Amino acid sequence: MLSGQNIVAATHQAASRGLHSIAWQLPDTLWSFFFLRSYWSDWRSAHQTGLAAAREARNRQAEGWMLSSLGDLDVELLRPDEYSVRLHEKSVAIFRQMGDREGEARALCGLGHCQIYMRRLEKAIECEQQALTISREIGYPYRQGLALRYLGQAYCDLGRLEEAMDCHRQALAIRRELGDRWNEAVSLNDLGRVFCDLRRFEDAIESTERSLAIAREVRHLWGEARSLQYLGIALWHTQGMDAARPCWQEALAIFTELGAPQADEVRACLAESP
Repeated sequence: MLSGQNIVAATHQAASRGLHSIAWQLPDTLWSFFFLRSYWSDWRSAHQTGLAAAREARNRQAEGWMLSSLGDLDVELLRPDEYSVRLHEKSVAIFRQMGDREGEARALCGLGHCQIYMRRLEKAIECEQQALTISREIGYPYRQGLALRYLGQAYCDLGRLEEAMDCHRQALAIRRELGDRWNEAVSLNDLGRVFCDLRRFEDAIESTERSLAIAREVRHLWGEARSLQYLGIALWHTQGMDAARPCWQEALAIFTELGAPQADEVRACLAESP
């Protein structure tokens, strides 16, 4: 059965035998598996090995991919810092030097996402707009959806809620067209967050319940917990703490099991419970 530890072991074995292309292709191909299952330590170990292998083989494109993925991990763990920014900036520089526009869009997306969590929102918007422009020019719909999602996050954090709503709706439409159920759920939950900020709580309940159903369908535990978190917020405003508490308790259990930092946010919500 596929597991994070199996991928790490295979990556290390490939690197030790000088099979450099396999050592970076494995983690790059399966990064979504690490994310979907929240295998944080395995993600880091496999990609660090992949980065070393790419550099040993002098494969600049693979180096850029590994750098970007390692920077993404710090953001997912809510621990981005200047080192994370530099990882993404190195990735952007590599792809620009190579003239690899697809890679550049990928790296810019990651850099912008990192800047959101560094609270450099205007810089984040600049990165995501560049990534979106490139992705549209080269016909890269998956990356368009991701850039729109991160733009929506930045706009939401700035209180530019109508712009955030527009971005998330565009991202949702792209993901549905692609049949990308996992990211469809992410977009629905993003819309739920904006609806909450707009105090449109009934709309937030509908959106987060749909997100929750899809997250359970695709077995995305982190997405399930995040949907429960925002569903709880909407229920708290409309039906009170008794309705919200079970959502937050379930979200907390999942986040805690995954070692996800969002557990602290849910604990803060539950602390308001009598």
